[in-house]
Amino acid sequence: HGMAVYADTQAELKRLGYATTMEELVAAGPTVDADRQKRLRPLLTATASWQEDVCIAVPSAKLQEQRFSKNDVDRRDRGMRNGATDAAAVAAILDEGPVEISLFGWCERDPAKLRNIDLAKSVSSPISNLLACRAYADWWSIRACQESDPAPHLRNLDRFINGMQHPGTLIGAMIGIACRRIRDQVYLWLAVRGRLGEEQLRAWVGEQQHDLFQCGAGYAGERCLFQEPLSRMRLDAGPLIGSGGGLLKNLWDYAEIWPTQGHEVAFCTSSIGAAEAKLQNKPPPTVRPMPFGYVGILTRISMPNLDEAGITASEAANAHRMVRCAAMIAFHRQQTGVLPATMPRDAPADAIDANHPALLYERLGPSRFRVGTDPAGPRPPSVTVQRWTSSGYGSAIGSPPGKAATNGQDRVRWSVDIDLDAILIPPPLGARPARPPVAPGGPPGAALP
Repeated sequence: HGMAVYADTQAELKRLGYATTMEELVAAGPTVDADRQKRLRPLLTATASWQEDVCIAVPSAKLQEQRFSKNDVDRRDRGMRNGATDAAAVAAILDEGPVEISLFGWCERDPAKLRNIDLAKSVSSPISNLLACRAYADWWSIRACQESDPAPHLRNLDRFINGMQHPGTLIGAMIGIACRRIRDQVYLWLAVRGRLGEEQLRAWVGEQQHDLFQCGAGYAGERCLFQEPLSRMRLDAGPLIGSGGGLLKNLWDYAEIWPTQGHEVAFCTSSIGAAEAKLQNKPPPTVRPMPFGYVGILTRISMPNLDEAGITASEAANAHRMVRCAAMIAFHRQQTGVLPATMPRDAPADAIDANHPALLYERLGPSRFRVGTDPAGPRPPSVTVQRWTSSGYGSAIGSPPGKAATNGQDRVRWSVDIDLDAILIPPPLGARPARPPVAPGGPPGAALP
């Protein structure tokens, strides 16, 4: 009975235009240059100490200036030196043409093999590595902050992240979100210091957000790559779902799952499809409930993390708008000498879609302002009522300003509080003057970036 329900679910998804198998997902995916992908993959899977070293002492996600310890700066600079060869190799491949930094870059493309993919093969499918992708994004971001001409490094960063536009899995979508956040931060870091040209600033500010749509694409991969093979799970699948202990243990695990296996996969598949529809504005499928209110084993394993991914995408989409609005407010002050009275008309403050609240602007002082989500607007997609109304979550818009722009503000997911006069603006490395002596008891010099 459960497998019949799952078959109905798959048929409905197919009628609505969704991919339902790995074969269909790959057939609709992007084409790739096999030679470029083959040379790129070792660079994105090899682990090296520089990858961890460059992920410290980077531009702050909250924009406030930080004075990093000498040990952190030395470690970061060592990572920059050690990572230069790998970064140059990736840049050389990007010079040749586009790449796919996702499952689609290296996945199996033989339709006959894809048609029969099983659970063992699905969990070993080639996906991107978060640490490596983040390290390359940080490497080019730091170089853009340090050097007098950031353009070459921003170009490499842009091309690298463009390779993440087609995530084949949910982890691929999350890696894209993390790297785009790094990119947004370096663009904002340069913009508030007057080091991002107006044309480049406006091009960045005018970009569409991709986080919600790409999270939805990641959900499609979860359905086709993992849920569909789960419907064909066999006796030897125990270790693949976190179990183990020999034949008898595998038999027991399978005996627990088998009676409701079809119902569980139908529920998970239809629920993921509904989440995908919400993020991509597509017609939603019917969610198939579990019988008798039973919460199955597979559901408890897979669904919580999938739900959190949707919340992460909503937060990231909102952050992408907030930093670009903040950049345009800072640009207005650079042009006029004062903060604008209202949100600049060329700032991307409007709602992303009918379900996403617009952003509001509050001028808190001559140099301090806040940008955040309208608390009275609709609740963002994927965020539960309990999460949205909980203490320390949501938007700070309308609440009394804290004592300092960089302290006491825990609602940073949906609002950002910036004091432009509190941001130190060190010169690029190539134009750094000799540091004047510091009086006893005075503040230490600011470190880059």
